[in-house]
Formats: sequence, structure tokens, C-alpha cells
Amino acid sequence: MQTITEQMYYKIQGLDDSGRFVSVELAASSLHEAEQLGVAQGLQVMAINPINQSILTIFKTIGVKKFPLLMFNEELLALLEAGLSIVQTLETLLEKETKTESRQILSAVVASLHEGHTLSVAFQSQHAAFPNLYVATIRSS
Repeated sequence: MQTITEQMYYKIQGLDDSGRFVSVELAASSLHEAEQLGVAQGLQVMAINPINQSILTIFKTIGVKKFPLLMFNEELLALLEAGLSIVQTLETLLEKETKTESRQILSAVVASLHEGHTLSVAFQSQHAAFPNLYVATIRSS
């Protein structure tokens, strides 16, 4: 039976073959393996630091592809500044969206608004797309 080893991400800093200081990020199952991978890439390893997993997993959930939050936010702002209501804006974004995963997220947000929920509650229900800090910012507005 094969066991699955959890991968962590590491930032490796060192000198390459030409003596230049470089920094690379890679996945490994241990600090020792990360060092070995750095050496295998031709680095004289000087430092290895684990990368904070919470930063990497803000938008990553098993089975859910990354929601384009930055683009969504820019389009949301542009349409709101053009005078559309929040519901009209989200319906417009839903209509133009072509990716199935994003359409499902936007559809659930629009449905939540039609049910009378606040925007922050609607976003919070789609936690894989909208991180807690984003939701809290909307809630405080």
C-alpha cells in the first residue's frame, strides 16, 4: 500500500553555478528533501524557509479552481461606478462569465442576494472564492 506524504512549500536561497544569488520556491515532504532538491538544481543552499501554508491556501481548496478575485473586483468596481446596482452588476458579471466554476460561484451569490441576504453573507457562503478578510471588508463598508 502506498502512503501519501503531505507536501509543504519551501523558499530556498543560495548561489547558482555562476555565483549569482537566487531564490526558488518548491514543494517537498521535508526540510531535508527541500535541501536535496535545491542541490539537485545546482544550488549551493544557504537558507531554507517553509512558506506559510495559510497564504498558499487562501484560494486553494481541494476540487475548487481558483476564482479570479482580482479581475472580479475590478469589473465589480467599474460596473458599480457606471451606476448599476449591486444585483445588476453581479447578474451582468454572471452573464458574461464563461468558466463553469466561476459561474456557479456568481450564481450562488446572486441567488443569495435574491433571498434577501446581505452582500457579505452572500460572499461568505462562497468561502472558496472570497477569503475572510475580503468578506470582513465588505461587511464593514
